[in-house]
Amino acid sequence: MSEIHQIHVNVPALVPQSEPRSQFDWGTIDPKIHEASQHQDLSVKVFGQPKVLSILEKAFALKLSRGSAWDLRHVANADLQSYRAAARVFKRGVAVIEDAQLNNKKSHRTLGPNGYEISFVDHVENCFEHIANSDIVIVDKNVAIRWAGKITTPHLVQEFSEQSKNLETLATVMQALREHGRAIGLGVFSVFVVGGGVAGDIVGMASGLLGLPFHYVPTTLLAMADSSVGGKTGVNFGSWGKNQLGLFYQPNSVKICINWLQTLPSSEFRNGLSECYKHALIAGDEEIRSVVTKAARGGFSLISLDSVRKSVQVKCDVVRRDPYEKGERAILNFGHTLGHALEAFALARGKVVGHGECVALGMIHALRLSNALFGMSVDEYISDLIKNKFIGEPSTLAKRFGFELSVSSYQNELMSYIIGDKKNQADSRVRFVLLKKPGCFARSEHNDWSIGFAENQAWREICDTVDFVMNTSC
Repeated sequence: MSEIHQIHVNVPALVPQSEPRSQFDWGTIDPKIHEASQHQDLSVKVFGQPKVLSILEKAFALKLSRGSAWDLRHVANADLQSYRAAARVFKRGVAVIEDAQLNNKKSHRTLGPNGYEISFVDHVENCFEHIANSDIVIVDKNVAIRWAGKITTPHLVQEFSEQSKNLETLATVMQALREHGRAIGLGVFSVFVVGGGVAGDIVGMASGLLGLPFHYVPTTLLAMADSSVGGKTGVNFGSWGKNQLGLFYQPNSVKICINWLQTLPSSEFRNGLSECYKHALIAGDEEIRSVVTKAARGGFSLISLDSVRKSVQVKCDVVRRDPYEKGERAILNFGHTLGHALEAFALARGKVVGHGECVALGMIHALRLSNALFGMSVDEYISDLIKNKFIGEPSTLAKRFGFELSVSSYQNELMSYIIGDKKNQADSRVRFVLLKKPGCFARSEHNDWSIGFAENQAWREICDTVDFVMNTSC
């Protein structure tokens, strides 16, 4: 019996409709949006429509939020399909208004299955038990090298990295899927992806755009504990930041084997521990916290399948209650508002800074805000994150992230990433997920799961946090 434990994830097959917070009439914009020549081919390769990328860039430039419905009633008929394709992926999808009807385009089609198993298996080989001859297997290049001869022969070996988490890589994967379908003469087949979070995000999005079932074999702790659960897929979009384009598209199955972690570089292992620590805080689970901090000090041998399963269970419980981030699922963004901005900032400068380190810095900021606003006792948690090396050496932080000047000199750039965060709303306030105590979240006066700050206040607090960390000894 290879499946030694299972978690069943239930999600509704259709996204429930909800009234948007505001509307934006695209008829007020020049209806003759022309696709730039460098975008034309890529737009067609990915979306099958021209002009989509120019529409998306315009939407970001206009600072539209995910809560703004797109009014398409005055858009030229020739451009409607391009606008619909853009709306489908902008910040993982927005509602549209056509013919006076509010219509969430995702509510009229299934988004993957309405339930799937996350199976924990004891051998790597067991992750590939149910692959049919007609299926396609896509494997991350690093995994293919490290596990040569131990895994099912891939149809496509692709390099997946944060630097290549873009539409160009998405187009490459989609081309491989289309060619595979033509080669086997089938319109529908299953897609298996083997790799870390970037591989799952990109292949999952490609599968969703083409309506193909996909199965995920995560090979990093970060992917196992976080990104393989909940159906979020996506890519980064130029200067607009991380994961700004994507879909909610649920996998058909996830198979987790912690033996993959034996070949994982220590930096990547630590990235995953950071998300596990986040789960400990949002669940108020001292057992997870204890295991994770010990593993941060002692390495892979101190993490167990059971501790990974418990961390996964925390996210599964939240996803079950709010699969499409209508409310409570926002708590999974704890530490990510600042974390994603710092990650995008570093990436723009060619710096490779781990997602986990960025989230750890974001958690320190959220903890400090939680202390200032709600009196939460945070010293022991901040100490965990700094002294157990969830972030690198504080004294070299500026160099690693690409701060050539003081952090305060980069307000415009960093705040543009933060304001563009997917959970921010049309009120221009910067939103952070905060705690009153572990497992207990602060709610806004409107009962939102995040707390809004004026931009200048938010920026002062961010500068204080970064200065605090840089001047702290390990």
